[in-house]
Amino acid sequence: MKKINLYSIILGVFLIFSPILYAQALIIDHRCTDLSKIPVEWINQAKSMFRIHYAHTSHGEQIIVGLERIYNSNTLYNYNSSFCSLPTDSNTLNILDGQPLPYCETYITPDLYWETTEGINRTQATINNFNVNLSMWAWCTQQDYYTYEETQSYLDAMNSLETANPDILFVYMTGNAQAEGEEGYNRYMRNEQVRNYCKAGGKILFDFADIDCWYNNEHHTYLYDGHIVPSEHPHYHGDEVAHTTYESCEQKGEAFWWMLARLAGWSGPSSASNIDGVYKDVDYINHLDIYVQSYATGTLLLYTFDTENIYVFWDDYISDGVFEGIPVNPSVTQTVQFDFNTKKITINDPTMSCPSGTFSVEKFATVENVRSTDGIYKGNDPSLDLNIYMQTYDNGGTILIYTFDTLTMVGSWDGAVEGNIFDGTPINPNIHKRAMFDFSTNTLTIIDTDTSETITYSTSLWEQASN
Repeated sequence: MKKINLYSIILGVFLIFSPILYAQALIIDHRCTDLSKIPVEWINQAKSMFRIHYAHTSHGEQIIVGLERIYNSNTLYNYNSSFCSLPTDSNTLNILDGQPLPYCETYITPDLYWETTEGINRTQATINNFNVNLSMWAWCTQQDYYTYEETQSYLDAMNSLETANPDILFVYMTGNAQAEGEEGYNRYMRNEQVRNYCKAGGKILFDFADIDCWYNNEHHTYLYDGHIVPSEHPHYHGDEVAHTTYESCEQKGEAFWWMLARLAGWSGPSSASNIDGVYKDVDYINHLDIYVQSYATGTLLLYTFDTENIYVFWDDYISDGVFEGIPVNPSVTQTVQFDFNTKKITINDPTMSCPSGTFSVEKFATVENVRSTDGIYKGNDPSLDLNIYMQTYDNGGTILIYTFDTLTMVGSWDGAVEGNIFDGTPINPNIHKRAMFDFSTNTLTIIDTDTSETITYSTSLWEQASN
């Protein structure tokens, strides 16, 4: 019988802390374009809840065109958009298009919404004088050439508008992904800057660029100076309307409805069940270890081929049994897709530091029943950045890992927790520290096995695991 590679699991488990920081962010991307998954009641709820201010130039028109085409095929998705005025139709999604004050502008460049004092004043005047409760602005091609500082100015301005208007939802956006070459790489980096800011700050992000890059589960990329850069999928190359195809516009319109349904209270499609545990490639030929763990806020996936290089991804929800997450560490360029239905994982590693391809895997250890004590703990002393991860497997064993800096990790394994006391032995034989955890008091005691010195820390359960 094979043994679980516990040390490979331990090395990456601490990264589970990072996605929790993103839990409040709402990211709308290519996975959010299937209207059939949204219950009708949430479409109707969105129509009754939101009164939208939308400012944009020609590329941003893609959302409006998409909404129109969706409505023409199904009147459930009725909407009314008007230049510089807010429609008041009942049971309809009402949109104010443009900046109405001090005079009507319908082609809204950055300086007319956020980049200048005049633009911010125009946006504030719209909010003050029209009964809107959601405002958003779409890029044209500025991200092709904007600097880090200019993009940060956008983020700062949007955040200031949010702070000044706590009752208004502001939606951040990425710029379209049509450019390639050097401009495309710059656009990708600036869009990544926006994504990372939104994830870390719990913002609402309409990821226009990501929607551009995907068609039929295929992600289009090109190579620039050794970097893998996503760009608009060739299927959408064309200029039928708003610099793209009608189908691309429909994708944006569907994602727009998805965003509104989520904001109205829809929790998203149901996640796959019974996916948690440890997976290995069949016959362990490639020494591939995969760890999957669910939380109420999403699902974490970790993979490693050598127990040293570990890549961690996060997915807010599992759609149709397929994990398609984002890297927890924004510097990671690898991509991963795990189909739990077929037990196949597809890994693309442009750095060539580990194998790429599609691998058949088998489930090796399961987490059938999550204990009430499983999850993430944090130290009660705010001066110490103590994080603890606890997880029990169906073989009765429990892993505990603690870290004070998310860099140095110490893991322990207890084959059978007795009573309320975890009494573990170090996973890594080079670590001479033993951990004990008292679940009755939520205290961690670290014992130096060389000196017998002990230190005890008070903690609290921060997020309980779930499956």
